[in-house]
Amino acid sequence: MRASLPLCLAALLVAPLAEAEGGVEPVPLLPGVCPPMLGPLDLGVNRNPSGTAWEPDTTPMFGTRTQVDCWDLIQQQNVFTGYDLALGPRGGRGFTSMNWQTFLARRRFDGAEVKIRWTWSLEALGLTAEGSPSLLQIPNRDVRAPVVDRQLPQEAFMELSLLVTAPLGEDLALQIYVAPAGEPALGPPSYTRRFSAFADPFAPLGHSMQDAAHVTHGVLTLGLLMRRWKVEASWFNGRPHDDDPLDFDLAPPDAYAARFTLNPLRFLSLQASGAWLRNPDRRMPGVSITRATASAFVGVPLGDPAAGSHLGASAIFGQNAPSEGPTTRSGLVEATLLLSDRHEIFARAEILQRSGRELLLPAPLDSRVFPIRSLALGYVHSFPLGPIRPGLGLRFDATDVVTDELARRYGDRVPLGGMIFLRLRPPVMELPHTPM
Repeated sequence: MRASLPLCLAALLVAPLAEAEGGVEPVPLLPGVCPPMLGPLDLGVNRNPSGTAWEPDTTPMFGTRTQVDCWDLIQQQNVFTGYDLALGPRGGRGFTSMNWQTFLARRRFDGAEVKIRWTWSLEALGLTAEGSPSLLQIPNRDVRAPVVDRQLPQEAFMELSLLVTAPLGEDLALQIYVAPAGEPALGPPSYTRRFSAFADPFAPLGHSMQDAAHVTHGVLTLGLLMRRWKVEASWFNGRPHDDDPLDFDLAPPDAYAARFTLNPLRFLSLQASGAWLRNPDRRMPGVSITRATASAFVGVPLGDPAAGSHLGASAIFGQNAPSEGPTTRSGLVEATLLLSDRHEIFARAEILQRSGRELLLPAPLDSRVFPIRSLALGYVHSFPLGPIRPGLGLRFDATDVVTDELARRYGDRVPLGGMIFLRLRPPVMELPHTPM
C-alpha cells in the first residue's frame, strides 16, 4: 500500500500536463495504478442494472463496494420477508419471502471492460417454496399442477454471466454477453433490479408480457453502442423453466430477440424490443409467441445526490401474440420516491389482459380475453446500520377484475390484498460522475 502511494501522486501530476498539451494522447497508466472506474465510453456501472439492459445515468445504485487488485467488487441484495394476504375464494395467506443477492466483479483491460455477475435467490429453499398469494398472477415456469393467483419462487440461478465491452474507436464499442443464466436483449430491465420497482416485493401482473425472460438459461448477445444508444441482438433458450427451480434448464438456443435503447439525456432511458419464442409454454405444444415491448425510464436526483433522495419512474408496454389464440397486451406505470435513503414510497398502476386459459377457466371462457386493472401502493422505512439498511414495510393492492364472470370467481369485483414485511438492502452507493 505504501509503495503505491508515490505512483498515485505521480499519476495526479502527469494528468494536468497531458491536458495542457491538448489531451490528444491518453496518459499511460503507471505500474501499480488501476484503470479508471468508469467503463468504456465513460459509462457508469449504474446504467446497467442486470443483463445488458440500461437505465438512466442518474439512477441510484444500492450496494457495498471494495477494490482488490484493480477488480471493482460490488455486492448487492434485496430481501423481503413478511406476511402476505390475498382476500377472496382464490386468494390465500401466509408467511413468505422474496429475495435475491448479486456479486459483481469488473475490471478494465487495455481499454476494454470485463464484467462478471452472479445473482442467486433462496426463495425456493425458504418460505416461498410453494409460491406467494398474488391475485391474477400466472406462473413464470412449467409446473406439474396448474397454478394461478400465485407468484412462484425465482430460479436459484438468476444470472451467471460474462459481459465484455471493447472499444472500436473513441465513440463506438462492441459488447459480447455470454450467460448460462441471464437476460436476452428483450424488454426493460427486470422488475427485480430496476429502481422504479426496487421497493416492491411483487412482480407486475404484466410480467409475462414485459420482462418474463429476465431469467433465461442460455443466452448469447452481441451489441454495438455509443454513449447515447445501443443496438443488440440475442440468440437464447426460449423454453420455460421446469418444475425444479434449483437446477439449470439449459437447452439448444431456439429463440431470437433484438432491442434498441436510447439514453438521450442523463435522466432518461428509452427502449423498444421484440422477440420470437418457439413453444414457450409446454401446455400449448406447437404454439410460438411473438413478443413486443417498449418502455421509458426517468431518474431524477432530488437535491444533492449524496443525500440519497431520488425519484424513479417507468412506463412499460408489452404484448404477446401467439401463433394460435388471442393476443394479450399490458401496460404499467410505476414509481419509487426515495428520501434521504430512509423513506421509500412506491406505487404501480396496471392495465392488462388475461386469457381464460391463463386463468384456468373452463370452456367456453378459456378462449376469451378478460380486461384487468390493478393498483398497488406501499411504503418502507429503513434504518441505517452501516453496510445494511433493515426496513419495515407495508404494501396494499386492489385489482379490478372488470367483468361479472371473473367477479363471481374472485368473490368481488375488486379483490384486495396486502403484505407487511421486513426488508434488507445495502445503502445507496457513491458513484463517479458519468459525462454525456
